[in-house]
Amino acid sequence: MKDFHQQKLVLNSFLFFVLAVCAFSGSFVEGVDDSTVSLYRATIISASLLFLVVFAACTPGFLIKSSKVFWFVFILASYGFLVAVYSDTVVSALSTYFRLMVFALASEVVRRICLEDREFLVRLSWLFSALVFVSVVIVVQEYLSGETQFLNGALRHDANLSSPIGFSAYIFALFVGLLFFWLRFESLSLFVISLFALALIFLSGTRSVSVASGAFLLFAIVLKRDPVSKVFVSLPLTVFGVAFMYKAGMLDSVVNRVTSLAGGSLDASGSFRMYILETYFSNATVSEVLFGLGLGGFYGWFEVQTGVPDVAPHFEFLWLVSEFGLIGAFVYALCALSFFVFGASRLLGESMRPYLFLLTAVVFGHMSTLQLANPFYFYQFVLVYGILMGILLANERIGLNIWPPFVSASSPGAQAR
Repeated sequence: MKDFHQQKLVLNSFLFFVLAVCAFSGSFVEGVDDSTVSLYRATIISASLLFLVVFAACTPGFLIKSSKVFWFVFILASYGFLVAVYSDTVVSALSTYFRLMVFALASEVVRRICLEDREFLVRLSWLFSALVFVSVVIVVQEYLSGETQFLNGALRHDANLSSPIGFSAYIFALFVGLLFFWLRFESLSLFVISLFALALIFLSGTRSVSVASGAFLLFAIVLKRDPVSKVFVSLPLTVFGVAFMYKAGMLDSVVNRVTSLAGGSLDASGSFRMYILETYFSNATVSEVLFGLGLGGFYGWFEVQTGVPDVAPHFEFLWLVSEFGLIGAFVYALCALSFFVFGASRLLGESMRPYLFLLTAVVFGHMSTLQLANPFYFYQFVLVYGILMGILLANERIGLNIWPPFVSASSPGAQAR
């Protein structure tokens, strides 16, 4: 695979295959026992990681020329894995570690391809559109056959994942990508497809992701360069689409749950999340709070404390704090903020609006608006999110790194700057 065009061909085929498998995975394993489902997912994750590692090994200078984002994710994930080894929870840490490695490698590989071939963005827009279409077909099939979940006062669709929250997080990543492609290519069809993705998010009944998606849709419309398209096409079409879903009863559960939350009342889901937070901060030791439980360590720790098995942190920030410790979570937040501030300073030009939207969505869509979704526990989200990060890092004006290069006053180019 020395020829880069051959590598691109292999990568294009691989990304399409893996993401298509992600889209159909729930249908393939539906109705079988949990061990078979776990084995199937482990196979997908392992195969994805294996291919990306082989691709990286066959790419000259892959590690030397990798972005700081890649190295940051690798170091942070490896730290969490080592803590798990020390805590004797290495088995439970492998799944999360593999997911994070897939994200780091996928983002770096996509970055390399986008730098060499700008047309790769077009193929990715087709891929995102196809995956939304597949998800729409699956949801319609579920709706007609009555395969839905009634949780916490809402009828919720989980489509290709076993969790409505995981499904909404996965579709959110596709939704963000489609809005970016819409801003980048000025294609109305991509905007219309993004509205289908928004409908799927509302159908999941996930409050946090639904509200976040609406906010990012408005942000994308504000950034739209063409005022005629913005005012007379995008905004009315959005209002019509949301009004239609509301009239059809699709948004009732989401609206009712958001209203109750705004009124200060908590449903069963909210109360259980508060119980998780109270349990952790009341029982975690000083060393556990500072250095973390290690990757995948929250499940076992929570079961020891409460006797309740298979409970995830539910909050993204609690995942960071509990598994990486306050030190790791602080470094993560600092790097993410530095990445955003440095990137935003270079993306304020008129032609950079799509990348400014993508930067905001990638950083804050994960760190703040997806707090109730725990998306990194779902490999579908990890793959799509890695692609978005790779697209962002490939933009030359962002410098491909978290921090700008340091230039001393005595260096030859310092005065010229």
